Amino acid sequence: MTLYDDTLALLQELIRNACVNDLTPDSGNEVRNADTLEKFFEGTDVEIARYESHPGRVSIVVTVPGDPEKEPLTLMGHTDVVPVDEPKWTKPPFDALIEDGKLYGRGAVDMLFITASMAAVTRKIAQEGNPGGTLAFVGMADEEARGGLGVKFMSEQHPDAFSWKNCLSETGGSHLPGALGFNVGEKGAGQRRLHVHGDAGHGSTPYGKDFAILKIGDLAAYAHAFSHTTIAETVLRAGGAINVLPSHAYLEMDIRPFPGQTQDELDNFLREALGDLADEVEIEHLITEDATQSSTDTKLWHAIEATSKEFFPDKDVVPVHATGGSDLRFARRMGGNAYGFAMHAEARDMASANSQLHSHDEHLYLEDLELTVRAYDSLVTRFLSSEK
Repeated sequence: MTLYDDTLALLQELIRNACVNDLTPDSGNEVRNADTLEKFFEGTDVEIARYESHPGRVSIVVTVPGDPEKEPLTLMGHTDVVPVDEPKWTKPPFDALIEDGKLYGRGAVDMLFITASMAAVTRKIAQEGNPGGTLAFVGMADEEARGGLGVKFMSEQHPDAFSWKNCLSETGGSHLPGALGFNVGEKGAGQRRLHVHGDAGHGSTPYGKDFAILKIGDLAAYAHAFSHTTIAETVLRAGGAINVLPSHAYLEMDIRPFPGQTQDELDNFLREALGDLADEVEIEHLITEDATQSSTDTKLWHAIEATSKEFFPDKDVVPVHATGGSDLRFARRMGGNAYGFAMHAEARDMASANSQLHSHDEHLYLEDLELTVRAYDSLVTRFLSSEK
């Protein structure tokens, strides 16, 4: 079998394991994908370690030892997927069905095709001999719930399980006009809960009560999200009994700030937007994280540029920020250089590639899988072999 065939077979099994993360600790069951990955490396001269943060929530680290004097490289995949709304799917979400050159399944794009490509290339390097520094492949649990039982757990409880210095994960290699975009950073989190308090009363006589429903903005498309701090109202709660005016209501907001924006600046912005109502609203912080970004003057970024030119010589290589979050933010906080990497055919512009993330009938073009496998093979070999 070829490297591509091995990767496709592994990808289909990872999808069929249905490691669905519904954001609760007892979901995910990434142990199934950890078992599949461990079996994939059977008979290969690698070191394997498993880390369980909660029953069934297993991350796996596969290490190919190398020259300690040379730069290490870590391929950081995740093995969980988001839930599905099955009535909205026209294809079975966990059968890994191939039809018309496309592989259908939850997680096919986010991000099991990259995880499978990473694993296959790591096994190839182990079989053929590592030309450089230590190579690690990580199958991380719990990425879809912001990594509390995955990368956050690893960074706090097992920070030496693999190197954080040079990391690759999701995503990149989709097309912009005349260019390929790769993630060098991602926006942060500034989640807020806005509380409004007032008097209760009878539902039949609401006039004059000091309760207001706030509405601020719309959820934007990628182009807007990429260039603005976005605010999306996602949860509104008020009241219980239908005939009682609520004395307390709250609105939850998913805010994604840029690198350099502080949480205080976000609060000040909200108070300005609230205007005269600001004194009546309590702002509670939920998940807050600073945005992260990596330099484009590093050995790993230059290797990404060279690899991209190998596949698309007429395309520029440009750094972009992800509008969502990924495990790479922890690598950056640990002092590492961290980038998203994959490779798509020219027909997949950034809008169409992004449209598959968490979508109904999520599907991957097999052409993109073949390109990504080849690109990872080239990039990993180039980086490990390079002296500079």
